[in-house]
Amino acid sequence: MSVLVHQDCQISSLPAVPRVVRKPRAVLWIASRRYPGYLDELDSGRWAFNFDAQPTPPESIKAAWIGLSVTADHSFALGRARCVLPLRDFDHLPGQKRVLFGSRIPDDWTARLHQTSETLAVRISGPVLEGCSLLGEIKALSPFKLLVIVDDPELLIVPAARITIEGWTKWVNLGSIAAQVNAIERSELGTVAYVDIVGRSSTEKAAHWALAVSPTFTAHGMWTLGFKADKLNDWLTVSQVVDRNDLAMVYRLRRDANQFFGRRPDAVDLANWADPLDQCAIVLLARLGQKPVASARLVLNGGDPKRSEMAQIVRLPEFLWQQGFAEVSRVVVHPDYQGLSVRILLFREVARLALMSNSRYLVFDAIPKLAPLYEKIGAIDLQLQKKHQDSDEIETVMYLDIRALMRQFDLRALYLLVKFGRMLGRYAGVQGADAFKLNGARPNGLIGLCVRAAAWLHLF
Repeated sequence: MSVLVHQDCQISSLPAVPRVVRKPRAVLWIASRRYPGYLDELDSGRWAFNFDAQPTPPESIKAAWIGLSVTADHSFALGRARCVLPLRDFDHLPGQKRVLFGSRIPDDWTARLHQTSETLAVRISGPVLEGCSLLGEIKALSPFKLLVIVDDPELLIVPAARITIEGWTKWVNLGSIAAQVNAIERSELGTVAYVDIVGRSSTEKAAHWALAVSPTFTAHGMWTLGFKADKLNDWLTVSQVVDRNDLAMVYRLRRDANQFFGRRPDAVDLANWADPLDQCAIVLLARLGQKPVASARLVLNGGDPKRSEMAQIVRLPEFLWQQGFAEVSRVVVHPDYQGLSVRILLFREVARLALMSNSRYLVFDAIPKLAPLYEKIGAIDLQLQKKHQDSDEIETVMYLDIRALMRQFDLRALYLLVKFGRMLGRYAGVQGADAFKLNGARPNGLIGLCVRAAAWLHLF
């Protein structure tokens, strides 16, 4: 059927269509017995559950709390009682066929959440929304709770509704989590919903959301709650420093990371953490969302010893100068984000830049406790020691033969492939499948085999 509207017909003259007030079907649980009915919204924060005729509603409710579930979510089954929302603030007069309950958000609930430092947009969907998707923004969050403002003109969100929340920022899509509406309030800005995160996987993902967008939720909070911060690969961005603001962040990271270990406690001014080689180096800044969490510096010396921090302190072997090397220094990670593999993710970008500059070797220093971490990816100790630039600690000088590692067929090559696979694929996509040749020979190791297979399959 088609409808034709004449051009001269004014919209204002069309008859107004009355808004259909939706009464969501729901189930009330009283002492493990279910009573079907429907919900009525009385005003902002007050709701009424109206009993159906069958089964006969109780004369009075003596329970300390009752449970509510919305039938569109299929959460009324006895085997899924965990999906029931407990109600403690309710009124029921003997003989009445309705239960009144409150759904306001207490102030102390919001105080327990972490405020966001950037826009975290969400799309909300679920069976109770009748096929609609609502847009909103998270204002505060924790691994177990969210406070979200939703554009909900049809008032589709109701207490106890099971919903799916998909979140994203300007820099990445954060995926989706399962939740249940705990309390709601209507305001001029929209529907303010306080929701509970449902399920272990969803709470872990919400913890990563909080880690990415909240300045007050850090890695220590995740460790305290028993979560593993192992999903930072897609949320951590590494970029080159291009202006003074970024450079000031780098100096602040150097100061905070070093002073955390007691180095130069009196050097409060950021200018004290600058270095002459910063002006001729590629300085990298790693951000988790918008929070700066780590930094490193890559110096391409071009054979000039004056552009090598190591050469000014120790005598480097001649083979490094003959075939060219890039020098990594000033690698720092903010104290709140130590132990999150941020150092490895930062090193991945450093290795990519070194490969693109046709440097065969990476040279860097390491304190003793970090040396085993670098040895896992094939770093070799040069048996040279130097003093830490900001303390009396003794460091060892190490190097990484990038091209040689491409030809190895052992656990170190496998580890390198797992950690740097994406970067190696992009590099091979630019330079060609034979990018990892060594002395004119085709790459015949594990990584070379994977690169040639990827080229044959047109994966890059």
